[in-house]
Amino acid sequence: MPTLLLPSPIGHHYYSLFYLLAFAVNQALLLWEGHRRGYPLRTWLLLMACTTLAFILGTKLIAVPTAEWVAWWQHGQWPTSTMRSALGGAISGTLALLALRRWLGFSWHVFDAFTVPFCVALAVQCVGCLLTGCCFGGLAHDGLGLSYAPGTPPFLTQVQRGLIAATASHSLPVHPVQVYQLLLCLAAGAIILLVRRKPWPGGSWRLLGLFLLLLGRFWMEFMRDPASERVGATLRPVGSIVLKEVQWVLLLLVAVSLFWWLYLVRRSATVRPATIPVNHTLRNLLGTAGLLGITAMLGPWALTLPEVLVIKALLLPVLMLELGRLLLNGSRAATQPRLVGLPLGLASLVLLFTNQTPVDSASRQSYWSVTGGVGNGRFSRMQEYESSGCGSAPPPPAEPFRHHYQSAHLGVAHTAQFYRERNGRVRSRSVELGIHGMVGRDRAYDDSTGVLTRSQKLLTIMPYGILHTRYVSGGIGFWVGSLGYNKRGATYDVNSFDTYALLRVGPKELLYAQAEYNSPVAGLGNPATRFGLGSQFRSGGRLQLLAGIAMGKAYEVPERSRNKAFFLEASLRPQPNLALEPYFTLGGREFRQASVRLRYDFRGKK
Repeated sequence: MPTLLLPSPIGHHYYSLFYLLAFAVNQALLLWEGHRRGYPLRTWLLLMACTTLAFILGTKLIAVPTAEWVAWWQHGQWPTSTMRSALGGAISGTLALLALRRWLGFSWHVFDAFTVPFCVALAVQCVGCLLTGCCFGGLAHDGLGLSYAPGTPPFLTQVQRGLIAATASHSLPVHPVQVYQLLLCLAAGAIILLVRRKPWPGGSWRLLGLFLLLLGRFWMEFMRDPASERVGATLRPVGSIVLKEVQWVLLLLVAVSLFWWLYLVRRSATVRPATIPVNHTLRNLLGTAGLLGITAMLGPWALTLPEVLVIKALLLPVLMLELGRLLLNGSRAATQPRLVGLPLGLASLVLLFTNQTPVDSASRQSYWSVTGGVGNGRFSRMQEYESSGCGSAPPPPAEPFRHHYQSAHLGVAHTAQFYRERNGRVRSRSVELGIHGMVGRDRAYDDSTGVLTRSQKLLTIMPYGILHTRYVSGGIGFWVGSLGYNKRGATYDVNSFDTYALLRVGPKELLYAQAEYNSPVAGLGNPATRFGLGSQFRSGGRLQLLAGIAMGKAYEVPERSRNKAFFLEASLRPQPNLALEPYFTLGGREFRQASVRLRYDFRGKK
């Protein structure tokens, strides 16, 4: 039996490399397909970003173990599984297309545009799975087999089963199911191209592609090792037939896709031509804002940094093109001038504010602010192992660590206030653009011995933008630098990038609700997610209190520990230009934060 020994993936990043390459190939092919079909670029980019995010989330959600969902429901502990399954991505991507197709103005033919790029991208990803050793097959007793180096998922699985010794030079040969999957994807894509000129209704090619891929996956499950299966590896008998749980699901999906495809192609006499959508600026901006919000909130738990950058790389051109269109229309329409509010650093913050009120009807005031402060805190967490591949290798045991951190920061902001009179009442809003610079140190102690294990310098900048109105405020920004050991996936890796988001609803002078993600109030070390209620008690801004609950990242915490606490934040203004802002947490023994900031406003008219 011919056997091929693959190079060791230890010390390499084959999976991540081909994972990103697959996204790049998919997006490039989709751009070409959209251009070939005449789809408007802005709307097409938005749809690409939505389906990409749905695919990423689907690959992970379907592979989350039931125990982690129970932990999330009972204790608020977000799933930490790093496993993925393309089956979940295919399902979630299809559902996203179903939800957005009509709203964005596409016909059913848009489903077909995604078929061939998906097949090619999946084939590229199979190379990463092949070299990494995830998604491996069962023992190959005849035919072509692949042997893997020590430390790979097939090797560790065979050692655990007692099939080979831990000192063996390589694993026993296994079926090259990753190669079979690669060939299946290329064959499915080739078949779709061969029948692309058939007079079929829109969506027929998508269903045919899904049928071929699902049927091939069903067949390959007979050769795949259950230890490498992310979903439904347990055998389930139905009568005298015994199949894996995932195979029963695949069998159902194969039947549905086949019968649906046959139903559509038999209606070929009533084929409707493809509909080319038109660009709707408001829809594009609403969709982009919603997608950015989802990415900001789910990013630390469900998305890696490259995945976040992929989504933002698709959305940034949408914002820039919409901005250019607004500015161009505003310069041409002298009778209906437009005021476009563009935050400084749009390319970095991916944030856009627009206003269609004539310039002459509004007055403007602006001023600069300087903020300085210090903060400290502590938190406990477990050491996690950041695995490579699809997550089939068993992780080492976790260990508890206790982190103490201190930081100081200095920030500069520019606030522009706009006043407009309507129906005898003056309405105002403001746009705040700023940047925070922070420096500090994190010290990690072994929780069992109290010994200092490492000390890390913290240094970061955080540009941000916030839009304030009387009843609603929203903001977004990002952290770049050395942020501390609050990264969900790896204790020993310093978090180098994160996002910031703010949403406030309600009049501040009476009562408002606030949600804040990665709040900079306590400085560096462990930025918190906060939910609270606040009020200025009709004091004209001289006194403001905000109270609620603060939570750390979704890292695993030691037994009987918590990563949340109540908090209280105040803003005291002894004079209009000066504010003292203390903040501290209550009731959290392992999760503590305290800080004090001083802000001075250089108010003046511009």
